[in-house]
Amino acid sequence: MAAKNPRDLQYFIECLQHKYLDIDEYSNNFGVEVVVNKKISLHEVRVVSFQEYRNLKYANREGVENDIETNTPNIQELNLAKTKIDDWNVVLSICSQLKRLSELNLDRLKIKNESLASDHVFGDVEILSISKMLNTSERYMAIANTFPNLITLVIKQSKLKDIAFLPESNFSSILRLNLAYNELTQWEQILPASKLPNLELLSLVGNKVSQITKPESTEGEPYFRTLRVLNLEETSIDNWTSLSNLSAIPLLEDVRVTKTPLAMRYGDDTRKFTIALNPGLKIVNGGKVDADERKSSERAFVREFRDAEDCSKLQTIAESKLSEKAYLASMTEEDIETLGPHYTRLVGKVGEVFRFAEVDMTAPVDVLLHFEAYDGRVESHRIGLNLAVGELRDFCESMFGIPRDEIRLWFGAIGTVFKEMKLDTRKLHSFKMSDDDTVLVNVRADL
Repeated sequence: MAAKNPRDLQYFIECLQHKYLDIDEYSNNFGVEVVVNKKISLHEVRVVSFQEYRNLKYANREGVENDIETNTPNIQELNLAKTKIDDWNVVLSICSQLKRLSELNLDRLKIKNESLASDHVFGDVEILSISKMLNTSERYMAIANTFPNLITLVIKQSKLKDIAFLPESNFSSILRLNLAYNELTQWEQILPASKLPNLELLSLVGNKVSQITKPESTEGEPYFRTLRVLNLEETSIDNWTSLSNLSAIPLLEDVRVTKTPLAMRYGDDTRKFTIALNPGLKIVNGGKVDADERKSSERAFVREFRDAEDCSKLQTIAESKLSEKAYLASMTEEDIETLGPHYTRLVGKVGEVFRFAEVDMTAPVDVLLHFEAYDGRVESHRIGLNLAVGELRDFCESMFGIPRDEIRLWFGAIGTVFKEMKLDTRKLHSFKMSDDDTVLVNVRADL
């Protein structure tokens, strides 16, 4: 009998039998029985991924009722992502036969049903991923009714611009919510998530949110009351006011702000000032914050920003460029107004902190660079010189949407010979960059 190609299989049990029982040229389980010295039983299977069975489309084989429940009833984790299943009733049939199912991945299923509403309820499913699958609030709300006890919900890369359906639907049990790489650009678009009564972790990676606002009052209105972990990596956060406003989230203890414009400009100092502005944080950018680091970060904040309540003094310092770091020169009036109370609080805690001399002779820590993409797009940003070429490549990927591995970087001043930036680990300060230098963002010629 000829060996079956996994691409030819369309029924759930047919795919499962091929995956775990058949030994042929297509199987990735050759030799398993020899190693464990035991015949495999589908009743023992707990975790299943049909990644190599993209043509899976149906639940029960023709003429066989409860095919899945009879043959493999103990599956707990199931990955149906990218299969050909396009009928929501097939998903319901599979789930109804797996009584122990707790984790389900439906990413990229192209469901054709106009409505997903049903009488089925799968209360034991706690983890659900539906990235690149749904596109209407009604569908999301139907999902919530079908899976009412979710703890983890993943909706990535789904072009979401509105998540108002979250508090309005049966998603109240969610602890962890992943909304990475959607189209949420305003903090107001995020606020519906603040009403989820049990939310502890929120990932906004890759959403172009640039400003985090603080509510005027939280009395009588929930505002992330249970949130402990917030991931802002690759967002467009570019101001200190936003990081200061995180202090309005009462239980927040873990935040990530890497690969943001703010982090790209200030480098390691971003971590210091994030710690100083948020006394409740225990983890920043994946690293634990101990008492010694908190103290040094708070002193660094006082030393660099000085008296933020005296705006005229700040402007004088900024314009005189006594501080080559030029933190103050980049601050908006809102930043100055927001950071004043933090300065007062920290001076009361650590005292006044002065530089050894008014003139800082150290080299600049950042430069203004003009980025020119191969297709004519141009952007200008201040970039920290302590960053490596690889991190600059990541920034260009986020800025222009060019895949990182396809990017070639060249830098120089207009009218000079441009030099290619090849080694990802090389620090930018070694290139002796200056303000108004240009970085050319090209694609590899061999692609």
